Amino acid sequence: MNNLKILFAIIFIFNASISFSQNQDNIWYFGKKAGLNFNTNPPSALNDGVFSHTEGVSSICDINGDLLFFTNGIYVWNANKEQMPNGFGLLGNNSSSQILIIPKPDDCNIYYIFTTPSQTFTGASSYSVVDMRLDNGNGDISSKNLFLSELVTERVSATLQSNGLDYWVVFQELGSNNFLSYSVNSMGINTIPVVSSVGLINSIADDAVGCMKFSADGGKLCTANELGIRKCQLFDFDNVTGIVSNGFILSDNGGYGVEFSSDNTKLYISSYTKFKLTQYDLSSNDPLTIRNSGFVVADLSALTNENGGALQIGSDNSIYVARNNKSFLGVIKTPNVLGAGCAFTDVSINLNGKTCYAGLPNLIKNYTGLFCGSLKANYTRASSCDTSNITINVTANFGVAPYQYSLDGIQFQSSNIFANIIANNYTITVKDATSNIRKITLNIPALPKLTLNISNKVDSDCGFSNGSISLSPSNGTAPFQYSQDGLIFQNSNIFNNLPASTANFIVKDSSGCIASKTATIGTKSNLKIFAGRDTGIFINQTLALFARDLTNSNFISFKWTPADGLDNAFVQNPTATITKNIDYTVEGTNAAGCSVKDTIRIDVYKDIDIFVPTAFTPNNDYKNDFLKPIPRGIKQLIYFRIYNRYGNLVFSSTNFTNGWDGKYNGVVQNTGSYIWMSEGIDIKGKSIFRKGVFTLLH
Repeated sequence: MNNLKILFAIIFIFNASISFSQNQDNIWYFGKKAGLNFNTNPPSALNDGVFSHTEGVSSICDINGDLLFFTNGIYVWNANKEQMPNGFGLLGNNSSSQILIIPKPDDCNIYYIFTTPSQTFTGASSYSVVDMRLDNGNGDISSKNLFLSELVTERVSATLQSNGLDYWVVFQELGSNNFLSYSVNSMGINTIPVVSSVGLINSIADDAVGCMKFSADGGKLCTANELGIRKCQLFDFDNVTGIVSNGFILSDNGGYGVEFSSDNTKLYISSYTKFKLTQYDLSSNDPLTIRNSGFVVADLSALTNENGGALQIGSDNSIYVARNNKSFLGVIKTPNVLGAGCAFTDVSINLNGKTCYAGLPNLIKNYTGLFCGSLKANYTRASSCDTSNITINVTANFGVAPYQYSLDGIQFQSSNIFANIIANNYTITVKDATSNIRKITLNIPALPKLTLNISNKVDSDCGFSNGSISLSPSNGTAPFQYSQDGLIFQNSNIFNNLPASTANFIVKDSSGCIASKTATIGTKSNLKIFAGRDTGIFINQTLALFARDLTNSNFISFKWTPADGLDNAFVQNPTATITKNIDYTVEGTNAAGCSVKDTIRIDVYKDIDIFVPTAFTPNNDYKNDFLKPIPRGIKQLIYFRIYNRYGNLVFSSTNFTNGWDGKYNGVVQNTGSYIWMSEGIDIKGKSIFRKGVFTLLH
């Protein structure tokens, strides 16, 4: 995005003249995203096409050869290759042989798009109006699909009238042999046509297929029928009255593409199916002589998959030949020359991987109207990272030089360059030597700032360097590189083997823009220690504690708190002698300094008893996984038994340390109430019997 330039233009009236320059035809778009630029010599392929369209297309430029807009008869795109806001739903068709653009005489802002239906969807001819003053000077459709005539063929062409100012736009009617000539002048379009009944009748839908072209001087008109009657006809045209006359059959083999040489002496016809290209010599002006002059320039009709298409003369006066479904164009280099000297080359213009179909832009030979001066502005960013160091360059071509330039309409300068400008919307005012003022709006958007986000983070295990982080940039221009220290960059956005720490991560885009993000890799502990199951003892009875290392963490030190009643608070297995209820917490620490804690509850009983909890949950979480009798002043357990609701014995033990895991014969028992019974000998030698109910929970 460095040195990114964006152009905006508003066109202004300067001087009235007739233009016989073909710069208005210098940009073509056609086929599958194919294009051709005649502002270079030789013409060069364009790679910025936006549509895929089989047949009729058209485009138009200003007098300098800068694109104004282009269309496929359905959609309309401006010079920025953006669809015009109202540029959709025109009544052309993917299979219409021709559509056409002409400027409105004496008005450089208005253009007409003429559309035809296809033979599959027979219908009316219509026109739409483009106003280049709309959409900030990019142009838009101001009126759409205005009716002209019912039931026409796919053919439309135009030529200058004898006054050199106005146009004749000509359609062929379907179902008759009528030509419909519409006059276009500074008042607009006269929707009542001049009707000429001449030539063969286009009686069926297939007769609609094929093209129609005028000679450069407007004196001849040729029609080609690819299907149906399969004839090519040549007519005289009166550019004073708009009358078509004196038609004769030029070829009985049909044709699709039609084009005249720039000197009006040669006519070329190409077929679509089974490509064949034929030249006719018009210099005699005699129908029979012309018909017999047919010279086959190229014939690939014996080959398969070798189809032709439209013919169109370029601003270099060469004629370009469509080759359907090919990645090239053929060229008749010198079409004014008779016979093989016309220098046809089949594979001539490489389309850079784009595809030509049957259609090429349908363009008129000469243009009339007002010479439109222009005011353009572009901007250049010093860097895609910087929204404040912008340069505006203004190009004026109207009125009388020299010019004065202003960004605020108050302070003017002689230089057309404004430096160190920030992103903003500007109305640029330009004043010529006669104080004639023109304005243009230039929108310079602020670039979205490159930012860096953390998309995923994994903390490091305590004592290890196995953390990781994944980075995600927003905005900027790919590809991106990433760094942890700003010195060494990598292509991957993932950093592995990170220790617990806080670090500043950096991203750099392809333009050199940089963004950073501080992230903290924390510590997570997988260590586990078990202080023992909560229990109870008789007052002044001793209890041996033991801290179990559940994860083989190799603890090197232990600490029990509080130290009350312990013989040694810094060993794994201290002995407790206590006189009151207490919670002991044990902390185990490994060689890496990582530690973990667990707590055991010890209740002290003054009365001799056998206590059993009222519920337990054998779910392997090391909490209440076993149901055991808790002795209070009992020195010997005679038995501890558990019965289910049906009176069946499901567990029995004679050891205080053995408890029930909730299973019987390896089968997990149902949630519910169970009965326990127990008998023991207390410290005084007396027998103690207890029983009760508890609940098994899952």
